[in-house]
Amino acid sequence: MVSNEDEDSDHGSDCVVSEGDSDGEEEMYTRAEERFGMEADEADEDEETDDSRVADVLIDASLKREIDIPSIAGNPLRSPSGAYTSRREVPDFTSKRNERSGPANISGGRRSPTDIFDLLWTDEIIDTFIESTNAFAINTGRKPWKPVTKACLNGFFAIALFTGLKNTPVRRWLWDESQPLHYSKFVADIMSRHRFEDILACFHWVDTSIFSPAQKKEKNSSDCFWRMARFLEILKNNFMSHWNCNQAIDVDEQGIPAKCYHTAIQYNGDKPYKWFFKVYSLNDGGTSYMHNFYLFRGKDVSRVADGVSASAYPVVSLTRHACYENRNHILYSDNYFQSISLCNELMNRGIHCVGTLRINRIPKTLVSKDWYYKSSTAKNPIERGACKTMKLNDSLYITTWFDKRPVNMISTFSSSKDLVSRWYKDKRTKRSDEISIFRPLIVGFYNSAMGGTDQFDQWLSYYRIAVRSKYWPHRIFFHFFLCCVINAYIIHRSLHNLKKHDKYHDLLSFLTEVMLQLATRSKPEKPVAAVFDGDYVQRKRARATAAFQNPARLVGEHFPYCMPSRDPSSKKDIRSYCTYPGCGLRSSIYCDTCCVAFCVVPRPDGTCFRRFHTEQLI
Repeated sequence: MVSNEDEDSDHGSDCVVSEGDSDGEEEMYTRAEERFGMEADEADEDEETDDSRVADVLIDASLKREIDIPSIAGNPLRSPSGAYTSRREVPDFTSKRNERSGPANISGGRRSPTDIFDLLWTDEIIDTFIESTNAFAINTGRKPWKPVTKACLNGFFAIALFTGLKNTPVRRWLWDESQPLHYSKFVADIMSRHRFEDILACFHWVDTSIFSPAQKKEKNSSDCFWRMARFLEILKNNFMSHWNCNQAIDVDEQGIPAKCYHTAIQYNGDKPYKWFFKVYSLNDGGTSYMHNFYLFRGKDVSRVADGVSASAYPVVSLTRHACYENRNHILYSDNYFQSISLCNELMNRGIHCVGTLRINRIPKTLVSKDWYYKSSTAKNPIERGACKTMKLNDSLYITTWFDKRPVNMISTFSSSKDLVSRWYKDKRTKRSDEISIFRPLIVGFYNSAMGGTDQFDQWLSYYRIAVRSKYWPHRIFFHFFLCCVINAYIIHRSLHNLKKHDKYHDLLSFLTEVMLQLATRSKPEKPVAAVFDGDYVQRKRARATAAFQNPARLVGEHFPYCMPSRDPSSKKDIRSYCTYPGCGLRSSIYCDTCCVAFCVVPRPDGTCFRRFHTEQLI
């Protein structure tokens, strides 16, 4: 812990509380002293007998000299002058244009779960999916193909969310009544299995059928995610425009489980899912809201040009937006990202850093490896709670602290210590007692703010969409679709300040409500949708007037195709009535363009199929 004189010279009054504010702090620490059985007089005696247990040594690396900081016994937050240093020793958070942290750009009337979800999953995204899906189906010659509409796509996503709520080994069992444990009437009423599989096979953000193999190879060389680059950009802008981050933000990695052949696929045997796409995510430290993300693409040429290391590049890329700069945000990250160069880069843009540290990333000329705490041994015992801080420059500090094992931290602001309780088991008596030890405040800050991305990733794992597909972009689309639902849940919970047992307080109830509303929006297509029973098709009889009013029946090519007349499982007759007026016969022959049934019984004036496609007036 640094003294008040050093703090004033380096950071002004950031880490000191005025005399008028000390009453509440003194009462708080009096309760702490009573809890841990610590008296001021006993603390003074301890200070005289074992001053090295409490004192910190601050080393100025540039001057290469040691400065003994006066020990603060009994109460680690009491300064030599008698004042109390603030328990929250962090730089002041500045907000542009008096913005408040939390939800942003949300009108007063749009506060329901689906309204907030629509702010993130916008009509622009849905319309692009509809246009590209229909274009891909037509260009690849998929027949019969019924054009996808907005109502149809809402039902498609409702079923996708349902697969995350109900684990089914085989997807088609959701529509199979012979599987009572897995059959879902909710799913069957939204859309037939055949229709769902057709949409899934043609589901695209970019119609890739118009590109030649050479063009695809050229695009892959420039960006391996060009198929969804615009989709990711729109989604990122929507996430950032509807939330203002708190001061604490954290960066960590997520994984999108996928087994496929792709240049960006990663393998880690220690993960629950060993093959995955890596996503670097920037989340709000308090609410876990995903504010920004970066899909890992492998080695980036621009990184080499900027001179940024591979481990620091994701953090630098995520924080390049103006909304993070010069506001004293505190970015928390683990030892994979942290380094001196990263801290200096972020401090130049007004962003503070706190994180764990790998000691091999600090040059030996600045800090000797003997300075850090090692494991406690009989020859070199280290008491729990021992800590010391080294000052590298005006805005960079390294702290080493010993709990059960050494913990090394790097930060861009200094901090004092507080008391924390730990359980200690005596190896000789086998008894466990609660003890109090010293802990640097930055360790507490790190523990409270670092779990934002991990919490978000945990929510993803609860209800991950289980729609398997050989087409790898589907994994990414469904992953970020679920991210929209979770971000909408965080916004909704913050807007309404929901407490436990309130409606939509938990993620499951919120996700269920969004799923039900999406299913409701798909109802307009239900009267004209096809109904499938198992692996076979049974088409409802279309209204004759609607079929006759369609001018496409008289132009173009019309070919008949045959469907099974009986369902092999139930032995039911699944033929449809002939569409031609006055016929009354049932048939399993359909037109591939009009998608209605006709009989092919020979008549003097021709079959119903021929008359329907040639007669002007019927």
